[in-house]
Parts: sequence; structure tokens; C-alpha cells
Amino acid sequence: MPKPFALLRVLSVFAIALWCHAALAAAPSPQERERARALMDQGDARFEAGAYDAALEAYRAADAIMGVPTTAIEVARVLEKLGRLLQAREVLSRVVASPARADEPKAFVAARQRAALRVAEIAQRIPRLSIRVVGMAAGTEPRLSLDGQALPAPQTGTLELDPGAHRLVGNAPGYREAASDFTLTEGEVREVRLPFSEHGAAAKPAVVPARVEPPRQDHRGATARGKRVLLWSSLGLAAVGLGVGTVTGLKSLSLTKDVEGRCAEQACPPEASDDLSSARTLANVSNVAFAVGVAAAALSTWQLLSTSGKEPKAARGRPRLDVAVGVGAVSLQGAF
Repeated sequence: MPKPFALLRVLSVFAIALWCHAALAAAPSPQERERARALMDQGDARFEAGAYDAALEAYRAADAIMGVPTTAIEVARVLEKLGRLLQAREVLSRVVASPARADEPKAFVAARQRAALRVAEIAQRIPRLSIRVVGMAAGTEPRLSLDGQALPAPQTGTLELDPGAHRLVGNAPGYREAASDFTLTEGEVREVRLPFSEHGAAAKPAVVPARVEPPRQDHRGATARGKRVLLWSSLGLAAVGLGVGTVTGLKSLSLTKDVEGRCAEQACPPEASDDLSSARTLANVSNVAFAVGVAAAALSTWQLLSTSGKEPKAARGRPRLDVAVGVGAVSLQGAF
């Protein structure tokens, strides 16, 4: 065998030996495996408790030891829960691109398949942003920063961002700093306008709306109207009360006399008992109606006297209230 081929074989064997040694050296020790397993359990417990930041710390520590699909996919899961979709997609893409081995566990194969599905789903949820600079002279390129990180200039196309609140800031010589605060939702595609104005540009005067005084309300007129309503209401109630009291009183007296005429020596027919009960009921109604009517009449009289003393002399006459009670009728006459 020629010497060049012999030398190539020696070098190949030596390279394979070095690769095998590196692979063996990179394999975690039993103690490290146990540590990674404990970290994964901690991450699961913290995830279930809703402590996602602490769960991410535990999962990342376990993945740093093992570096296998099953640890990395848990890191991506908690990143997705935290709304850090860009980082979650990056980790899942790494899992998908990891080389498969013939003797690897089935859990690694399943994790790699799950990662491929999650990458496609997360890509649809990542918001996209385009920036439109306005108010700037042609040929001027502003310095832009997004959430405190400088953006390359010129910024064209769309940016992929995590959902949530963001702040876009722009600076350029001769212009005031421009800023825009906005919030993105999952899957949103938005254009953000960043308006610039020159330092020497006069500020637009603020338009101050004229102060409009509300119309003054005439409380005296409202009070007078209220008193008139109360006066007429009390007059009406007095008329009704006295009228009902008179009619029911007369009816009660009529029934009582009729019963007395039908009773002789304390012997009354059976139907007389019902008439006597009706007479008593009408008497009670008459008493109550008369009481209400008298009270309402007194209130209306007080209203007349108090109102007449406050009206102008030209519009005021002598107040007078006449109540006439007749048989079966009541009339009220007044001048005010």
C-alpha cells in the first residue's frame, strides 16, 4: 500500500478516537443525571404552581446538563407560557434540528415531533410590526430603538415581536425625539407611525375652549311652582275628604234610622243586623274622611296665608276660602 494511503488511514483512526473520547467526555455522569432529574421535578412543581419564572430557571439548569430534546422542549413550554414566543420558537427549532441517533430513546423522537408541531403553531401567533417614519426630510435616516435596543438603519420590512407593551424611540439631528408606545396582541400585524418635528418648528397653539357658563336656574320660581302645586293638591284633598265624609255620614244616619224603625222592643229582623253593621262601617269612613278633609283644608289655608305675604302687592289680593257643606254635596270657593 502506498505511503500516502497509509498516512490517511492513520489520521482517520486518530480522528475517530478523538471523537469517541470527546463523546464519552461530554456524556453526563450518573451524579449529573440525578441532578438533572431533580431539577426537572422542581420545574414541574413550579410550573403547576404558576411560578413560571422559577420553573424556567430549573428547566434551563437541567437542559444545560443534559442537552437533550426532552429537557429543551420543557424550556420552550414555559417560555411560551411567559409570552416569550420568539425565544420559545428558537428553542423548539433547535430541538427539531438536533441530530437523531439510531439508539436514542423513544421519548427523544416524540419530543422532536412535538417541537416541529409547536414551531408551526407559534409562528402564527407571533405579532409583526412595520415602522413608518413621517415628518422627516428625504435622505435623513433616524436612529431607532425598540424597547431600549438599537435597530439597524435603515429599518425596512416587518419586525417580529413578542406580544405585550413596547416602546419605539427615534432620534435625528435637527429633530425632536419621537416616541410611540403601543401594545401588540398575538398574531397582530400593525404599522406604527413615528412622527418627527424639527427643533425650529413653531408649536401649534393650544386651542382652549371658551368657558360656557351654565344657565342660572330661578330657584324662586321653582319654589313658587312647588307651593302652588301643594296648595291645589291640599284643596282638592280637602274637597274630596269633606265630600266623602258628608255622603257616608248621611248614609249612615239613614240606615240607622231605618233599622230603629224596623226594631220594636229590642226585637229586630235578621236583615236589620246587616244594615246596622253597614251603618257603623259608613260612620267610621265618614269620620276618617272628615278628619282628612279638615287637615287638608287647614294646610291649604296656611299655604294661602304664607304665599300671599310674599307676592308683590300688585299681584296680591285678599285671600279667601269658603267651604260650603250641604246635603250630599260639598263646595269650595276661594279668591287668591
